[in-house]
Amino acid sequence: MRIYIITVTLCIMLVACSNESKMNLSQQNLLSYGVPLTILAPDSVVIKKEDWGSMQIITVKKGADYDLQIQSSEAISTDIAAIKAQKIIDVKNERYFSKIIKEDPDGFVFETQPDSTTNYYGFRYITV
Repeated sequence: MRIYIITVTLCIMLVACSNESKMNLSQQNLLSYGVPLTILAPDSVVIKKEDWGSMQIITVKKGADYDLQIQSSEAISTDIAAIKAQKIIDVKNERYFSKIIKEDPDGFVFETQPDSTTNYYGFRYITV
């Protein structure tokens, strides 16, 4: 039996003065793409799967406003706390890392800041 680790990365670009109304969200079952998850995403998203051998990447995208990337790979451990600790180290080593916003037992939300006027937010959620 294989054990998989699923890491979810969300990167939503928000424009401060956007006049767009809230997006309508619908359930998207990703099992047909090889990932046993159902997510809420804007209507009419484009879902693509890339197979990188030991890792599968599912991209859920709608224009420039919504971009979700889900990475699934075989886990070498079932210890979620240890996997999360390593993911925090990885994120903190990213070039534009700013801060950890929130931590939960299974993941965390973080901020990156490529310049003084732009903030991006992402998260890692680990499930084995």
